[in-house]
Amino acid sequence: MMIDDVPPEVAAEQDMEADAVSGYHVLDDWVVYPVLVLGTMLAAIPSMLLGQQFCLPVLPVMVIAPLFLWAVRLGRPRRAIGLAGVWAVALALTVLVASLLLPAQAGQAIWRGLEIRSELLAWIGTGVPPEGEVLGLPLSLPTMVLQALAVLGGSLLSAGVAGLVVDALTINATSYVAASIMAQASNPLLAILVAWPIWTIVRVLGYIVCGAVLAEPFFSSRLLFGTAREPSPARPDSLTEWWQRRRRLLLSGLGLIVLAIVLQLMLGAPWTALVRRLTGLEG
Repeated sequence: MMIDDVPPEVAAEQDMEADAVSGYHVLDDWVVYPVLVLGTMLAAIPSMLLGQQFCLPVLPVMVIAPLFLWAVRLGRPRRAIGLAGVWAVALALTVLVASLLLPAQAGQAIWRGLEIRSELLAWIGTGVPPEGEVLGLPLSLPTMVLQALAVLGGSLLSAGVAGLVVDALTINATSYVAASIMAQASNPLLAILVAWPIWTIVRVLGYIVCGAVLAEPFFSSRLLFGTAREPSPARPDSLTEWWQRRRRLLLSGLGLIVLAIVLQLMLGAPWTALVRRLTGLEG
């Protein structure tokens, strides 16, 4: 008797059912994290060596996006946040080390890297924040608010990918500037503790949290069209249910973004003064 081949979609459903019964899922496997870190490094380092401004933010995002979107689609935004957090740390360390070793190539590879570095170092030297960039490192209140609104709207429409792109741009620029601060500091080990501003860390985390929550409606047809073609017990199937189940997480992300703005406004002057003492920069 001949046995027909099982259609791919049926096989996938059987695999998911088997995973559910066994309590195992690929996203929960510890090996995902070292693979994610290695993939991020392999995506970022060649881009920096070749000075490719387009590839440096795009390739690292292509590493995290499939896992991020997979977790969101399964109704697991917290897992998506955890994966994106590991990716962000891996990207930051990779760009930081590469910028220390190859500053010229890093300046060419990071989008508006030299301009952002000049603006931030001018802020450190003079104590007066310039207008700055909307993407990358917003240095004034209007640009901070504009970036936040753009990221939130873009994350809703792009299943969180827009937020990941802005995160990559921010991480790349901040790590490059941090490397410049360390290179000029009399005590590089002390400088690394302040080279990455706390408000930038909080802002990136807030964008990741909001992106994971706002990406979910994109994968639920009932939220958008009133029908559920692919029901999932872990994923909300209406806007009301989505808000009830995710509002705390969403409000936490929004709170982090607001906190980042407040921290930058409050701590910007003391931070620039501290870095100025470490580096001897004067306007």
